[in-house]
Amino acid sequence: MNVHQTVPVIFRRWPSGEICALFPTIASDYEGRYCTAYSHIGQHGAADYGHVIDQTKPATPDEYAPLMRELESIGYENLRIYRRSNWRFDAARRVVGECRRQTDAGVLVDLNA
Repeated sequence: MNVHQTVPVIFRRWPSGEICALFPTIASDYEGRYCTAYSHIGQHGAADYGHVIDQTKPATPDEYAPLMRELESIGYENLRIYRRSNWRFDAARRVVGECRRQTDAGVLVDLNA
């Protein structure tokens, strides 16, 4: 990973107390509708960002610190913590989804086009 490239992450707390990390710029589907999520239990998965935000509360630094350490231990670098997503993250996620679709279909992706 490029040392200057940051990875946006949003930490949320479920009513059960479980903490999850949402990666709003990393698509988990071809259309970019769902973002990638990570939690201690279940690890990586797809998440409907809006649903997760509706059902959870923001996690505090003390609450998400163990998950942050786990993410760093499995190779996530340059994480930048945000409290919410924005239209730029949504647009980036859609581009990532499209690139994934084209790559899986064997189409050469020109990111400079």
